[in-house]
Amino acid sequence: QYHLALLLGANGNENEEAMGWLVQAAGQHYSPAQFELGSKYLMGMGVHMSTASGFQWIKKAAKNKHVEAQYN
Repeated sequence: QYHLALLLGANGNENEEAMGWLVQAAGQHYSPAQFELGSKYLMGMGVHMSTASGFQWIKKAAKNKHVEAQYN
C-alpha cells in the first residue's frame, strides 16, 4: 500500500487515490507511511496543512522505530 501510494503520487502528483493508500498504510502501523503522512500534513501536500496532525503521525512513526522520525 505504501509503495503504491508513492508510485501514484510520484512527481508531486498528490492525488486522492495516492493519499488514500498512504492513509491506509499508516493506519496499519507502517512507520515509513506514518512518517510520510506526517510530513505531508506539516507541509500541506495533498492534505490541508495541520501541524497537530503532522506531529501526531510523526510521533507514531517514532514509536514504531522509524529512525528519521525519532530525530525530528
